[in-house]
Amino acid sequence: MANYTRFSLEDRIMIQTQLSINASFKTISILIHKSATSVAREVKNYSVPLDTFGMGNRTNRCVHRTDCKKQDLCAGMSYLCRHKMCSKCSKQKCAQICTDYREDHCEKLKLPPYVCNACSSRSGCPLMKKIYDAGKAEEA
Repeated sequence: MANYTRFSLEDRIMIQTQLSINASFKTISILIHKSATSVAREVKNYSVPLDTFGMGNRTNRCVHRTDCKKQDLCAGMSYLCRHKMCSKCSKQKCAQICTDYREDHCEKLKLPPYVCNACSSRSGCPLMKKIYDAGKAEEA
């Protein structure tokens, strides 16, 4: 039977650092002397959701946010929307008032490295993010 060892805090910090520069699991595995599969499993199991929105008025996570034509969903509160497109409104959350709302998920999270640590569009992306944080992985 194989000898399994846990990841140390130093290993996890190295994983986080390497993920932030977009290193592959193979490269990380060589640096910390673990298998690439173990590194991938560590990242998948201990990545945490990060609920931040993009910069500016990009607070809408709906799959229809780019082509939605709905207006006045917040009827009776015209002081909020001033008859703008609901998808552009920063005052109300579509998830709370629209019956067609479906949250969009980033397709990149389904593929390695499974996290947004090195994503170039991370600061402007309105979607839910996942990051690998060495401290939180160590706590878990």
